[in-house]
Amino acid sequence: KSVAEVAAIYFAEIMRTAPVEPKTELDRREVLGLLDEITGHKPINAIAKSDAQEVKRILLRLPWNRNKMAATRGKPLADMLEVPGVRIISTRRVVTHLGNLHAFFKWAVANGYADANVFDGMQVKAAKGSRDDRRGSFSPEQLQDMFRHLTENPGGLVRKDVHKWGTLIAMFSGMRVNEVAQLDLADIKQDNEVWYFDITKVGDER
Repeated sequence: KSVAEVAAIYFAEIMRTAPVEPKTELDRREVLGLLDEITGHKPINAIAKSDAQEVKRILLRLPWNRNKMAATRGKPLADMLEVPGVRIISTRRVVTHLGNLHAFFKWAVANGYADANVFDGMQVKAAKGSRDDRRGSFSPEQLQDMFRHLTENPGGLVRKDVHKWGTLIAMFSGMRVNEVAQLDLADIKQDNEVWYFDITKVGDER
């Protein structure tokens, strides 16, 4: 079977038994599509360790937003890699992609579609505080786009209503993730006409 055929079975099983966030699913689909592209659409059981090494080499040089950036959009992958001066994906994203490939092949081996996990040991270490892993601020346009998708949901990315509230609370309050996660309904309070979040340590250890 091809990578695409096995991936379809893989995602069907995941979405039935252990659904993941839309962003996680998109990341996995993206890197499996890239794997299929790099390996020339080989059957999954014909993909070797040397193919996995080539995937890793390409990931370390892969342009960021390659299908939307003007300098790389529409070019074959080999040509994209040769475009000078373009921003490449972060080391953290390379780590995520390799982790997703490892998980896919682990599943493929367990289910009889591959003989070995060729991505076993295929790791990249992201140095703490490295420049390409620092998180920058969202631009006003990005925030507006995020707000539109969370509230109007034009692309259907918010599959359940509860999925949007954590991000919206963080956007408008500046609260940290752990502060948002430990909120209870009782923490939403009112003082005269002013509504506020009462952030306490209660709930941190739940």
